[in-house]
Amino acid sequence: ATQRNATQRGDPDEFIECISHEKEKVAAAAASEKEKKLAAVRPKGVIDPVLKDLSRFNTQEDLNDQIERLFVTLDKDGSGSFGLQELQQGLRELQFEHPIAIQEDDYDILTLGGALCDQRGEFDVDQFQTMLSEELHR
Repeated sequence: ATQRNATQRGDPDEFIECISHEKEKVAAAAASEKEKKLAAVRPKGVIDPVLKDLSRFNTQEDLNDQIERLFVTLDKDGSGSFGLQELQQGLRELQFEHPIAIQEDDYDILTLGGALCDQRGEFDVDQFQTMLSEELHR
């Protein structure tokens, strides 16, 4: 009879493990729901494909290197800076699933109304770094 009562009551460790597992499932479902809501609210940015590629960095130094390589790729004339037209050309040439067609109003948003550009309305590598870092954190 004693053995039967122990079996009916169950193992306390098994009960705790079961409750912990259920709590983890509920937390995972809540996190998934929160992510879905954030994704629905977050506006899509014109350079999201670029940001997706850049988001695969390991360290800040790695991110900085990736951004610098991208800058060199986009700086078609090698002048050390580029504006809207050169950016448009460079982004069209990158191999993304969906081509990026950046417009003047997009450029204005990315450059904070030109605040991240020089007097000619162009990015240098540091300004480009700042812009992409800001976009990654939005």
